[in-house]
Amino acid sequence: MNSVSPAHPCSRDISASRHVTDLEQKAAESVLAPLADYVMAVGMEKDLGSYSKDEIIGLVDTVLESYHCTLQELYKDEVPF
Repeated sequence: MNSVSPAHPCSRDISASRHVTDLEQKAAESVLAPLADYVMAVGMEKDLGSYSKDEIIGLVDTVLESYHCTLQELYKDEVPF
């Protein structure tokens, strides 16, 4: 697993560690709005280190559900052969 330097947490390119399809990239980008909504609901002033276990689980669930739903929607039109 790639480690991200705390000094540069956003510098990791997800395509650097493995091949990422265009649809996977679109699905990854689709999580931004739901993630922002979740962070706003928890409180923008609250840093990630102060999140409770339930808040972290909610954050992860928000990201995964958005990613998977978008990916399923994008791939539904793909012909499997």
